[in-house]
Amino acid sequence: MEERISMSFRELTRLEVFTAVKEGRLKQSKGARSLGVSPRQFRRLLRRFRAEGLNGIVSRKVGVPSNRQLSQKKKAQILEFFKEKDHHDFGPTLAHEYLMESGAAKISISAVRSVMIENGLWHPNEVRELNVHPLRQRPFQKRRTHSARRLGA
Repeated sequence: MEERISMSFRELTRLEVFTAVKEGRLKQSKGARSLGVSPRQFRRLLRRFRAEGLNGIVSRKVGVPSNRQLSQKKKAQILEFFKEKDHHDFGPTLAHEYLMESGAAKISISAVRSVMIENGLWHPNEVRELNVHPLRQRPFQKRRTHSARRLGA
């Protein structure tokens, strides 16, 4: 069965440049400039492309969870806090304060808020539509001319 490789547009551009350099149609310095990387970085990427082929171009971070992701343990700790009878109507800030007082691991307010939204415990305020009130039409005033001002009219 065939192996499928999905690539971003940026990676496809890199493939075209690397194949042109490999075939001798393009110099490494111009290839580096066209990709917006330093010549040293370009040589490193080219070496990986020659060794691994298409897999050397594709980002290795695809499918890998973020390092900044909140751990399941902390999520469970936040949800456990809301199971108590008195805490069901807390907002994110108050919940965060109580969690910190109870000795919970360091969790940000935004992390508490995102877990609450994710589990339906908090509904973020919807952005209101701005009501535009146009200026009213001013009544027509007869303009006094220069000569009328002199006469006192």
